[in-house]
Amino acid sequence: MKLETSKKLLRNRIAPVLVIALIAGLLRPAQTQAAERCPIIVELLTSQGCSSCLPADELLDKLLQIDSIVGLSSHVDYLDYIGWKYPFALPENTSRQRAIRGLSIISTSIRPKWSAIV
Repeated sequence: MKLETSKKLLRNRIAPVLVIALIAGLLRPAQTQAAERCPIIVELLTSQGCSSCLPADELLDKLLQIDSIVGLSSHVDYLDYIGWKYPFALPENTSRQRAIRGLSIISTSIRPKWSAIV
């Protein structure tokens, strides 16, 4: 059941953002040599304690095989209360996720959370 929920989350929330980012990057006209090298930066806000994050981590690994994509995996710390402290989690990443949440129509912090800069 959890695997199916993760697949639905990936299909319904994550995949559309990635498709938009990739299409925008591919359709952008390359006017100069510098513009041709302009990367697409994709950030994944993730957590070890999040059951939906593993498929997103795997998708980020696949995206990183594309030359024009630079990936960032930023780990949040608000799931530390579950019982273990995640060694890569930083409070700064949690703050950034909350700031991103404030800029979007999404009113909750969901994991995994994607952002892309084209």
